[in-house]
Order: sequence, then C-alpha cells, then structure tokens
Amino acid sequence: MVLTSGDRHKTDVAVIDFDPRDRAGQPLGEILHKIIYLCPKYVADDTPEPLREWLLAIDDTLDEEVDETRYRPEISSIFDYIEKSCISPRDAAEMKEEAARKEKLKELEDELKAVKSNLDLAKIEERKAIARTMLNNGLSIEQVANCTQLSVEQVTALDKGCK
Repeated sequence: MVLTSGDRHKTDVAVIDFDPRDRAGQPLGEILHKIIYLCPKYVADDTPEPLREWLLAIDDTLDEEVDETRYRPEISSIFDYIEKSCISPRDAAEMKEEAARKEKLKELEDELKAVKSNLDLAKIEERKAIARTMLNNGLSIEQVANCTQLSVEQVTALDKGCK
C-alpha cells in the first residue's frame, strides 16, 4: 500500500505480518501474507534498495518532476506507460482516492443494509411474540393478524406452536 500524502508515523516502510505467533513471540510460519506500507515522503538514505528507488520514483511522479535517467529500465518503462496513458500523476492519485471513497461508501451502505435487515427481523420477532401472547389470551387468528400486521398464515403457524 502506498501512502502518497504521508502519515503520522513518518516512516518510509511499515509491515503488518499476519503470521500467528506462539506465547514466546515466535512465528508459526502458517500465514506468509504481509501488508507493506510504503511512504515516499519519508524515504531516507538507509531505506533498503530496491524500495528506495521505487519510493523515489513514486515521489517524483507525485510532484510531476521526473528525471527518468535516474532510474533503471523497469521503472522508466512505467514512466513511459504513465506518459502514454495521458493521465497526470495527480489525476491518477485522485482517481485512486475516489475509488477508495466509493469503496468505503459501499461498505457503509452494506453495513446500513445489514442493520436495517436486523431491525426488520427484530420487529417481526416482536410482532410474533405479541401474537403468541394474544393467542394465549384467546383472541382469534384473524384478530391477532389484524392487530399485529402478520399474515393469517403466519399467525396460524404461531397458533399451532402455542398449543
């Protein structure tokens, strides 16, 4: 993950390791996945190669002052691709930020749908509980359905469960 605008930790490279560890802190070697956070704003002389070169290249694209001769051919070819795509680095960064905002919005909308669904289920369960009480107090299936806004079929099924 590339942090293009910096972060509060002000570090060039940070890693999240997903490998479980025993009580002594020794990795178990089960999960080899890692998330690597790279921040070109904080590249230093002691940043390990080839990360240093990539971070410098990313930083160059962000300020739109790229000296392609400083980089090896693999990185220069990416600069060529960016140039041919007719998208400025700033536009590309904004597109990525917009995509991240849309993804976050979708996650929030999905969460809201789940909450609404849970509320709807809770309301139905509450109506069923009221219906059971009404049935136990001798009201007819039709009266209970009318009062609880449950269908006659739902109340009939509850009535069978009450007996």
